Amino acid sequence: MKERNAPMNDRERELWVKNDEGLYRFWRSTRLSMRNFLRQYRDEIDAAIDRVLNPPKRTGFLGRLLGLGGQTRLVRGKATRVTRVDGILQVWYHRTPVVTVDAKKIVLDTGGWKTRTTKTRMNQASNEFGLGYHVFVEGREWFVNHKGRILPFTGDTLTLKR
Repeated sequence: MKERNAPMNDRERELWVKNDEGLYRFWRSTRLSMRNFLRQYRDEIDAAIDRVLNPPKRTGFLGRLLGLGGQTRLVRGKATRVTRVDGILQVWYHRTPVVTVDAKKIVLDTGGWKTRTTKTRMNQASNEFGLGYHVFVEGREWFVNHKGRILPFTGDTLTLKR
């Protein structure tokens, strides 16, 4: 597993907790303040983030049995499909190709629908296909962590270099 380039601070951990459904539920189940949760569970939070940023190549049956799968591990859900045509991978949610990947770039497209499910489908694609980005929300603003850089996702589409 690769190491993170820079150490993570508690502000970044808090963003992850607020935007990752599993970490959010974990925090809420403890009934601790955010500050105390981050202090008490720092290692567990960092391990969960590392699993998202550095996913194993394939989890398979044994990986799912051991809990390496999860809601954001594989592309799945209602109104969702994956297509591959002429070397171009697309993850569709309803009628929008929310993720399009070719040899040189990754295009994220909300189709004008900046919803939790759109964000989840984008993160599922990144995790399943090892694309190396994570979409998250702070307040009402969308951001993408790509190769250690935080990029604002202000329009309907964002193009990332592979």
